[in-house]
Amino acid sequence: MKIVIAGAGAIGGYIGARLTRAGSDVVLFARGPHLRAMQERGLRVVSPDGDFEVRPQATGDLGSIGQADVIFLGVKAHGLTSLAPQLRPLFGPDTVVVSTQNGIPWWYFQNYPGELNGLRLERVDPGGVIADSIEPRRVVGSLAYFATDIIEPGVIRHTEGNKISFGEPDGSKSDRLRKIAAPLIAAGFRCPTTQRLRHEIWVKLLGNIAFNPISALTGGTLEELARHPDVSRVVRQLMEETEAVAARLNIELPISIDQRMTGAAKVGAHKTSMLQDLEAGRPLELEAIVGAVVELGDRLGVPMPATKTVYACAKMLDLKRRGVDLKAEIATASSPAALAQELRDAYTALKQTDAPSTRDPGFDLETAYAVEGELTRMRRAAGHKAVGRKVGFANRAMWRVLRLGTLVWANMYDDTVHYAKDGEATLSISRMFAPKIEPEIVFKLRRPIEPGDDPAAAALASTEWIALGFEIIDCVFPGWKFQPADFVAAYGLHAALVVGEPVAVRPEMIPALVEALPRFTLRLIKNGELVEEGSGKNSLRSPALCLAELSSAIGKQPGAEPLGAGELVSSGTLTEGKLIAAGDTWRAVVEGLDLPALTLHVT
Repeated sequence: MKIVIAGAGAIGGYIGARLTRAGSDVVLFARGPHLRAMQERGLRVVSPDGDFEVRPQATGDLGSIGQADVIFLGVKAHGLTSLAPQLRPLFGPDTVVVSTQNGIPWWYFQNYPGELNGLRLERVDPGGVIADSIEPRRVVGSLAYFATDIIEPGVIRHTEGNKISFGEPDGSKSDRLRKIAAPLIAAGFRCPTTQRLRHEIWVKLLGNIAFNPISALTGGTLEELARHPDVSRVVRQLMEETEAVAARLNIELPISIDQRMTGAAKVGAHKTSMLQDLEAGRPLELEAIVGAVVELGDRLGVPMPATKTVYACAKMLDLKRRGVDLKAEIATASSPAALAQELRDAYTALKQTDAPSTRDPGFDLETAYAVEGELTRMRRAAGHKAVGRKVGFANRAMWRVLRLGTLVWANMYDDTVHYAKDGEATLSISRMFAPKIEPEIVFKLRRPIEPGDDPAAAALASTEWIALGFEIIDCVFPGWKFQPADFVAAYGLHAALVVGEPVAVRPEMIPALVEALPRFTLRLIKNGELVEEGSGKNSLRSPALCLAELSSAIGKQPGAEPLGAGELVSSGTLTEGKLIAAGDTWRAVVEGLDLPALTLHVT
């Protein structure tokens, strides 16, 4: 059996050294001073089980090795993205790839039972590079239970442990597990096989997710972290949050948090691998160990405040220690394109995200409209088109408080606008967070609006028809907390628009409409009971004046597409927005304006 250790660092190098001593056909792949030391002087292991030296086959050229029977991936998880595409020359028809990385492995959700089958965690496998390079059939999972570190190039210190646990991702018992374990057992390792590898991953992760990043932040050893009265409470918080994520995946951990803490305290003054990496100036293995669980928690709706805090701090520490320009990092993360992608991902995954203004106090309307523009570009690229605008903050009394000079707006799309039939419509809210309903007047333009002495009359002269409508708004930000710039960036909170029966606007009707639009009243009814009464004056004193103000605001905004013929405009709510739920029936009835009533059934 030809074995390749792809990444002969502390873990891979120790495995390779023992296999070499036992006479296995093994090649160690490494780079830099460690490789040169192994090629010139061999590889030395310092261990309480006895020191030894070997002269392994060591190379920095994967292409020179030829096909392998087994490849152990010895690099840290963040190194797999660059390593995986280089492995192809080593693959034969039956080559097996053994993962040894800490945290959630890239293959975790391959052939996974349930709705998460095929899920790719971006923090583990950015862009799917690893999964594209290594076919699922080749993968065998493993977990290493020994402590090693490189104390100088060509010298590995083994502190304790000699166990490597193996398992097939599908939980089966296979002959190849026995064949892989055989040379390792001959080399002195304990190699149990398990049919519950995913459970075992979470047991190990329970300690790693807490001890590793906190040790990097504090410099504490395992014993210190487990025994310190304040820090141990934080460690427990991270473990509790991780346990909650595991439970959502139907993973019942066979070890309690108390047992995990007791075990860590008994290890003594051991430095975690993450602390060792920090002290050596190497990148931290944060994403697979911590970031992946945070990503899963967000997807599964599991709150992880303590874990997110530790993760954010450790990530900044890692970047600063490696000399990364944080200004560039911050600018990239807060660019309109990045924010647009973040919001789109949040809507797609149905997971809420923090409002941009809570992270960047300088997040303003100019940037927000740039984000909204990126989202519109993404929608158009997906085959959709913008069909109109919706307005926000059409209550002038709020402008001074919010420091607005005019109302704000966002686009509406062909897949969010729905038309009632005979005054009734049905709408599903299954893909929404906590939607609200707002009764509004909807305009359809026959031509661009031209300024006039009477703004309301000028707006109506450009209108083809008006109708009663229900806009459904939804908030991707927790607790419905946002600033105007956040509102604009997140589609103006627009989720859907239901348009009632339209009434054509003829020239002779305009004077009467100018008088009626500020004065009409509306009754909003839920399941047969009156909820609230509204009025046309709630929309910037008149929906027609709101339409005129929107046209003016867009005209003054650099780069904005002006209102054009055929566009719909939803002109602002006439009542307070009301939370809706599946099973509700909502009805809006107008008095003082000749518009048919509108009924919406929510599913």
